[in-house]
Amino acid sequence: MALNMNALLAGILVTSFISAFTVGGKAFFKTVAMKKSDNIVLVVGKILQVFHK
Repeated sequence: MALNMNALLAGILVTSFISAFTVGGKAFFKTVAMKKSDNIVLVVGKILQVFHK
């Protein structure tokens, strides 16, 4: 029974950390994307141009 409880607790903790990093990362990169949008579009355009040829 204790092994199952430890596995359950470990699963909950891992899921919590993944969720926290996902939300935090989204917030951080949203700010970066808003500040650097012109550069991001330029780089993506250059990359797509290579595949278009």
